[in-house]
Amino acid sequence: MLTEREEYIRKIFLPENRSLKKEYLSEEEVIDIIKKIGLIGVSLGFRGADENKDKKKAEKRKHKLDVWIAKEAKKDLDILDKLTEIRLIKDWVLSVNADLFNYDFAGALNAQKLWHKDMVSKFNISEIEIPDVDENKILFKCADQEHFFYLLDHKDLDYEAVALSHCVNGSDYKNQVKKGRSIIISLRDIKNLPKVTIQLDASNGRVLQQFGFENKEPNKTLRKLIIEFALYMCDYESETKELQNFLNYHYLS
Repeated sequence: MLTEREEYIRKIFLPENRSLKKEYLSEEEVIDIIKKIGLIGVSLGFRGADENKDKKKAEKRKHKLDVWIAKEAKKDLDILDKLTEIRLIKDWVLSVNADLFNYDFAGALNAQKLWHKDMVSKFNISEIEIPDVDENKILFKCADQEHFFYLLDHKDLDYEAVALSHCVNGSDYKNQVKKGRSIIISLRDIKNLPKVTIQLDASNGRVLQQFGFENKEPNKTLRKLIIEFALYMCDYESETKELQNFLNYHYLS
């Protein structure tokens, strides 16, 4: 049984009035696409800025993102595998309240690139002062004695964003941390220089995203440190599912 939103997406691919001259996907293929779009939403942890104030507005906003993804996927199904790009587009949309339906996928991707570039240009990384480490916020020290995991509050996000040239200091991220909806952790070296920013859903501990400098994926060495941290945080002996939920293997493959 499809929800109202899922049924709307289904009709994007299988309209009630179909042309005999066009070839359509099968019902089974469309259901698989609907499920994949739903999983994208779960992986992104999509939330509207007014979620705690107005559930209906938040759900409507989520519906818009799902529908936009479906319409773009109808043109090119490969878009459903571009989770990183969709995540960057989502950040841009939430921060500037852009009308996504004025853009196709390529246009939205270009717009978010310009926005991210503008965000980074507002700061001069050469002038940034490295803050002192608050020992109480160190969650874990790695076995290599060269790295540690650091819990961030909303005030820490400006330094994190400037050091890694990404947009974690945006108002949406700060609000999520303030309201306890997201946990943001920084993997840092012994000089207190950020290497990877990790965002978790506070409700279930699942990793929503983790990126290094300029939104690049963590390299193999950093991924090993993340796994080391995850093994420490989770009761691996009794429940492997807990570990898998924390790691969100999409980001570690």
